[in-house]
Amino acid sequence: MRRAVVMGGSYAGLFAARVLCDLAEEVVVVEPDAIGEDGLGRRTPQRRQLYALLSMGHRRLERWFPGITDELVRDGARLGEGEDVRFYVDGRLKAPVPEARMLGATRPFLEARLRRGVELLGNVRFVRAEVTDLALRGGRVAGVVTDDPADDGLRDADLVVDATGRSSRLGEWPGRHGWDEAPVDRMRIALGYAPASFHRGDELGGTVVAHSSPGPGSDHQPKVTEPGALAAVEGDRWSVVLAGYAEHRPGPDPEDFLRRWRPLPRPSPTPASSPAPRGCCSGGTGKLRLLFTRGAWGGGLEFGCGRERRGALPLELQDGLP
Repeated sequence: MRRAVVMGGSYAGLFAARVLCDLAEEVVVVEPDAIGEDGLGRRTPQRRQLYALLSMGHRRLERWFPGITDELVRDGARLGEGEDVRFYVDGRLKAPVPEARMLGATRPFLEARLRRGVELLGNVRFVRAEVTDLALRGGRVAGVVTDDPADDGLRDADLVVDATGRSSRLGEWPGRHGWDEAPVDRMRIALGYAPASFHRGDELGGTVVAHSSPGPGSDHQPKVTEPGALAAVEGDRWSVVLAGYAEHRPGPDPEDFLRRWRPLPRPSPTPASSPAPRGCCSGGTGKLRLLFTRGAWGGGLEFGCGRERRGALPLELQDGLP
């Protein structure tokens, strides 16, 4: 394969670029956002939400970026194993899973190190531009069109990967060229969630990740405990999230946030930032786009790196699978 183009330079796009660098002479990652060394950009406000890498995603991360776990922990991430990972249902701690292994780090922290690793690959280059259309020739996708005239060469590619996530326009672009648009079903749900950051001390011992949810004892209603989670992350902080449906969605009031958090495993009462910073989804109407299915909890990063494996299999046999 001569050239592969990856649309989107966040977590899934970086994984795609890493896989494709072994299969293509050149890999071009097209990303419109100006992402700094801290991993932050202005186009993806959800980067500030809580992320805790689950076991499967952690294995795939180490598979494609050997030694990345040691680097992340050395720089301040937390690795939780066994009793360091806690799940509560109706306020009761479930039995620990000895083989549980989860990484606590913010998404910008994790993405910055992945991006640094991908940038060091000799056949990968990053282009700051926005893809505005697909280039089609002979009934197939032959490349992409961007808003940068200098990148006319991107119209010629052997493979195009869409890793733009929720901002994807792949459903509408084919219609411009006479193809039927992909059908989209939308289900609106009144889901809201509010992230927060707290200073971290030794108040929870060795806990790295804790997740709490209502269960059968409360008819799955927030009567005993709130739906929420926390993760120990770099910078001696707790990354925290509260969630709720309909009239029970969390709002932007810091005092209400702290009041609702009381039944959960408690971090330090000293906030490191506003519990509901601008740009978060607190109080909004959640949208689930069924065209691109994803899990409800902890699915984002795992979904992104899981597609890496499925996408590479048709091109190269892996892991001894037939």
